[in-house]
Amino acid sequence: MAERSEVKGFLQNVLGLCDPALVELLGERMTVIHAKKGDVLQKRGMPVNEIYFLNSGLVRGYYTDANGNDATDCFVVVPGSPAVSCLPLDKPSPIAFEALEESVLYAIDVETVMELLATSHEMLALENQLLRNALQLHWEREMILAQCSAAERYLAFLKKFPGLIDKINHKLVASYLGITPVQLSRVRHSLKTDGNLHNPEENIASIIEPLFTEKL
Repeated sequence: MAERSEVKGFLQNVLGLCDPALVELLGERMTVIHAKKGDVLQKRGMPVNEIYFLNSGLVRGYYTDANGNDATDCFVVVPGSPAVSCLPLDKPSPIAFEALEESVLYAIDVETVMELLATSHEMLALENQLLRNALQLHWEREMILAQCSAAERYLAFLKKFPGLIDKINHKLVASYLGITPVQLSRVRHSLKTDGNLHNPEENIASIIEPLFTEKL
């Protein structure tokens, strides 16, 4: 009973849903997932049967690149963020999702989501907001990868994900930044010894701030 109450509180306080009927329905149908470190929530190439919303913990989205290497696509760190790709829900997932630490997520089946998107204006508004957030994160990363040096990418990562560098394997960070673990190690060493960047914050801000005016 207490768990159901927590789910409904999450829907109202974290996702911002106000419709009592919508909160009641989702609260009853959502499943509480207690994921352990290393648990795979969604396999790449498999149908998306459930959407996972992070309540606590840390989740990574990843895929295999052309060389067969594991590549990190995203980190899910903010409560309320969904662990799902942005492709239509009836398509196989292009990326996999795994828990990087013990995490609590709330899962809702895709069939229920599709039904509610056709009948609930608030559910549709939530989907649109989540898609806008995902699009902003995607383009911020794309522009940083295209226009920033390795050191600037690393500093942008530290700003975007405070404290995360101390919680996860640095190989995952390197793949997310589009550099090798050796390059990341050199960047970290260089910044610690002489801080050899000139106005990195200004450069990063000049790249990503014009993209969107709406704050996440």
